[in-house]
This record gives sequence, structure tokens and C-alpha cells, in this order.
Amino acid sequence: MVTILALLASLVTPAADLPCTYLSKSQQELHQVQACASLENGQPVLNSAVFADLLFDEKEGGLAQIHVNKAWHWVRPDGHMQAVLTFDNGADPFSDGLTRGPGTQGVAYFDRNLQRVLDLPYAWGMPFQDGHALVCVDCVESVSAGEHHERVGDTWGVIDRAGKAVVAPELSLQDALSRRDLLP
Repeated sequence: MVTILALLASLVTPAADLPCTYLSKSQQELHQVQACASLENGQPVLNSAVFADLLFDEKEGGLAQIHVNKAWHWVRPDGHMQAVLTFDNGADPFSDGLTRGPGTQGVAYFDRNLQRVLDLPYAWGMPFQDGHALVCVDCVESVSAGEHHERVGDTWGVIDRAGKAVVAPELSLQDALSRRDLLP
């Protein structure tokens, strides 16, 4: 009988078997936990002890960051999480109020409420700066020196905060950069 109850409990309560790394409130540094989260409908769900120890940073709009399920995530105090790109061994920082993450067709941009505000068909997008971002149609990841990665591609353009191409994505990176400088 006890075995049957344990089996039923394991089916109802998913095991927290995903490891994670996060900024710890109690330790004031990066902390690693081997059994941090479980997957529910393909999304990581943090165990309560890890969630309680997350450092929600006012400088980051009250969000916390955690690496779980092979991706960095921003986390709201209500527990909502959004996977984002990795930047310098952490979650992609917000620039012009937006962070980058995976979209349905390419790159997406999320606001500080972790709501998707742009879901774009571009393979890559740079951070927004002064209301514009460089985007690349055909970029692929290449490994350069050591752990750092860069995106290389031949077809670049510039978008505005609405996702509209203000410089058509048909230029080299250098030409797109020079056109970006001419934008208002």
C-alpha cells in the first residue's frame, strides 16, 4: 500500500531534478543547486526553497535571474519566468527596456514584465539602442576565442521598436552599422 501511494505521489508531484545556477539572496553570490526545478508542460518550475532564495534586484526592475534547463531566465516575483539569451555568463540585460529571447520564428524581444512585445522572423537581433536594433536574416553562431560566441551573417538591417524595418535587411553588417548612425 505504501509503495502504491509513493508511486501515485511521484506521478502527481514532478521530481525537482533540473540543476540550476542563480544569484542567491542568502549567500550574495552565484549558487548552484542540483535539484532545483521540474518541468511542467515543457517549462521549468522552481522548487520553493530556490524561489525563496532568489535575489530580486531593484536595479533590474525587481527581477531575478537563474540558469535552468540549459538557458538563462528572468524571473518575476510572482514566479513567471522567461528564457532569454545568454550574455556574458548571465541573462541578456535589458536595453531600452527590452531583453532578447527565443521567438516562434527567430528572435523575440520581451519587456520588463516579461511579456513578448516583438516576435520577429530574423535569425538574430542586437539589443535596442535609442529605439533601433540591428537584425540579421541569415546569422549563425560561430565560436571565436574560448567561451565567447558571435553571430555572423551577410544580410543585416535595422528595425524600430514596432519591429518595422527602417533599413531593409539587405545590407552587410558594416553598411547596416553606417546607416544606423544616420537614424533619428
